Amino acid sequence: MCNRREYTLNVIDRTLKSLYKKKKYGELSSLYKIFNKKLGDTITAVLSEELKLHDSTRAFERIYVDFQWIDKIPLAAFVHPQTDINGNSIDSKTELGDLFIQYRHNNVWDNSGNSGAHQYCHRSLIVQAKIASEDNPKVPIGRVGKNKANPTSKEIKLLEEWPEFDLYETSGSKSPLAKNLVVSKSGLPFAFFGGFSTSSQNWSFGNAKYGEVCSKNFSQLVIELAKNEAGKELSTDAAWETVSREITKICSNRNLPPSIAKKIESRNATTKVQGGIAYSFPAQLSYWITLAYEKIVSLVRGKKMLVVTIDRVSYEGSGVSQFRR
Repeated sequence: MCNRREYTLNVIDRTLKSLYKKKKYGELSSLYKIFNKKLGDTITAVLSEELKLHDSTRAFERIYVDFQWIDKIPLAAFVHPQTDINGNSIDSKTELGDLFIQYRHNNVWDNSGNSGAHQYCHRSLIVQAKIASEDNPKVPIGRVGKNKANPTSKEIKLLEEWPEFDLYETSGSKSPLAKNLVVSKSGLPFAFFGGFSTSSQNWSFGNAKYGEVCSKNFSQLVIELAKNEAGKELSTDAAWETVSREITKICSNRNLPPSIAKKIESRNATTKVQGGIAYSFPAQLSYWITLAYEKIVSLVRGKKMLVVTIDRVSYEGSGVSQFRR
């Protein structure tokens, strides 16, 4: 049993590692490799087994994994004066993170026209990604400014201490998306630093706490979130719910069946223009992941926040058989 568990935990990591074909990757190119159908399919298969999904004639469950991105990483502006670990004043906004992972479990039913949806849980976590020169680096991984606050020192201040802040969509935004947010630090870990080792090309993650060793692999992060061993439940923290909702609002879910997505969460359709071609969301996920890696990078050129949404849907009733496939 122990060996079985260890094997399952590493399937996702082996799949992720297999995606790195080159000898050298930067922070952005290493992070964007996560945007891959093969990895999504592996996550789906592993979670389907780990969560022991139900499957009977009138009731069954499915896992949907979707990869999205936000054009500009949301930023936090501290409401009150703050200093970094070296006592340097923090006078500018700081990025919220590079990778956002959320897990939602919903019950959807349809019995002779009597249909609806109920959410059991909605948890999420955030990751600040860095390039590391070794395996299992220590948080915050990047260089911390000695005489002046730099991006890394601001990021660890936010993710470890969560001082009161206003949330902005972009660095150029004049009006905040939300004001005076106070995220509670209590509960399960929900903020992490992730290091991509240039020597082994493996990812490792650690709680956003200064000096913490990054000892978790990517699969542990995903499975622990799904099993309620990591991540923050939105219903327990109004400020974190606001942050998560604002991130989700900007994205468009492209993998969940549209009729089910409408029941679970409303979506904002947006349009992007790339090379004179308009791409309207939601679009079929298969369209995006069949693009060559270089095409994907050109589409998301510049630093983005990647969003991984994992939906577990429990179907019930005579009218949901079309979702069994």
